[in-house]
Amino acid sequence: MAVDLIRGSFGVADDTGSGGPAAISASTYGYQSVNLDHDTMSVDEWVAANPDAVWIVEMYRDGELIGTVATDSSNVSGRDQVQPADGSRQYGTGIWWSALVPPSEFEVGDKWIVYGWASPAEQAFLPPYPPDRFY
Repeated sequence: MAVDLIRGSFGVADDTGSGGPAAISASTYGYQSVNLDHDTMSVDEWVAANPDAVWIVEMYRDGELIGTVATDSSNVSGRDQVQPADGSRQYGTGIWWSALVPPSEFEVGDKWIVYGWASPAEQAFLPPYPPDRFY
């Protein structure tokens, strides 16, 4: 699994939630998550300081969007929307959401793109995906 940090202050980090050490969890019980870290404050502090944060998760297969969910999604409600880090034993400093595709249907090459901003008013330009690569 490859993880790209395209832009921003967040990174992906291992967590020791109920599923054991993992940066990304696509569990069989219906939810998926990505554990975050921040370069200047704890994720819990960032979430508390940004209560109107908006997160979006998109899933692509062969370059085609096959599922999306957001903090304020109209296609799902309640706990199925993207949830911020809650410091719990289950998700810790990870954001989590209802599974876009059951794990039994995963295919090699599936991509999840997670992005967000501190508030709806701060929706800065998001770079296209995949990012240009310079080696």
